[in-house]
Amino acid sequence: MLLALPPASLVGLGMSPVVKRIAVNGTLAALFLAVLGYLIANIAVMFLPAAAPGTNDVALPDDDLADTMKVRLPLTLAAWGFAFVAVGELLLWAVRGNRTPAAGPTRAELDANERIIQELLAKADAEERAKTGAGPKRSGHRDLGGESREVVIPPDVPKPTDPPKGP
Repeated sequence: MLLALPPASLVGLGMSPVVKRIAVNGTLAALFLAVLGYLIANIAVMFLPAAAPGTNDVALPDDDLADTMKVRLPLTLAAWGFAFVAVGELLLWAVRGNRTPAAGPTRAELDANERIIQELLAKADAEERAKTGAGPKRSGHRDLGGESREVVIPPDVPKPTDPPKGP
């Protein structure tokens, strides 16, 4: 099955990215539409034995028509779906072209950035120690001016467990 193949194996076959997109997306669309066409064909076959025009007799279903419909409808929908995806991908390729992904930072650049960050953090910790004379202070939410989760109930407000006072 095409989905079981890793993406690199399709590129390794010498396929251009647009052909790969057409193959994968077109196949998925064709499979989905073929299943949908099969379901639609079976529903349509259920309604074939309709009454003959002008009589109240039920006509016998046409087996050849039912068999043809069960084969032709899924294949036609799959072919149209694949063609639609192929035309869409080719139009996108014509408008956008084959864009190569931008190269990310190299490993050396990432290591240099990490080293600079570590130096800045060490310098900030040293400045904090010099100011306070101790290690870096880790402040909590309340130390930063945040609200406390404690609920303070004034003494004149009755507690939920107290019985209500009468008039």
